[in-house]
Amino acid sequence: MKLRVSGDYLQTSAIVRDDRVISAINDPNDYAGPGTGYRLTETRRDEIIGIRDTLGQSEVLSAQARHKKAETNRIAYRSAGIAGQGTDITEVVIAISPAFGVQLFQTTGGHDLSAVLRCLIDGIKSSGCSARVARMHHTADTSFLGLSAAKISGSGIGIGIQAKGTAIIHSSDRLPHNNLELFSNAPITTLDHYRSLGANAGLYALKKEVEPILVPTQGEALGA
Repeated sequence: MKLRVSGDYLQTSAIVRDDRVISAINDPNDYAGPGTGYRLTETRRDEIIGIRDTLGQSEVLSAQARHKKAETNRIAYRSAGIAGQGTDITEVVIAISPAFGVQLFQTTGGHDLSAVLRCLIDGIKSSGCSARVARMHHTADTSFLGLSAAKISGSGIGIGIQAKGTAIIHSSDRLPHNNLELFSNAPITTLDHYRSLGANAGLYALKKEVEPILVPTQGEALGA
């Protein structure tokens, strides 16, 4: 709380290191023109330029394919036809992305997608609601997955989740990016977080008071 009320913390580029705020206020920029600031070495420049080529689609899909057989033994996805409008006011729809469990089998946090889906369903049921799973083929965007789920849900509340683990709780009466809760830190989101996410979605459906879930971060740079 001391850091939050500090004027230093309000700087847009402020960071916290060893319980101390470092910003332009207490660590001013001493740049004095060309040649006086930080300069990349040629080696470091080549490393940075090469980052985008480190992993490509083929590498990602190849790594994911190693988990396919085990996941196939744990879960089977069967089509039940076109997902229609729900009528159960306690229903929460979970919208999964096109590649969920088909080409991708683990989140970026290393969790099996079958386990994530089970946690979401268990969380919803723990709140006294029912869960329905629908695969969306028209989008893989988290916000639109969640909103699409909410629009066909009997309660008007839906969860959208990408195969990489990014998830959202949405309401049918909101704009696409005006969600109820966003879980963007997939690499550090745990199964307990997903279970709590499901429980919160159920509470929203029942119009009960909800305490948003916090996924603690230490300031990691979280790449997709």
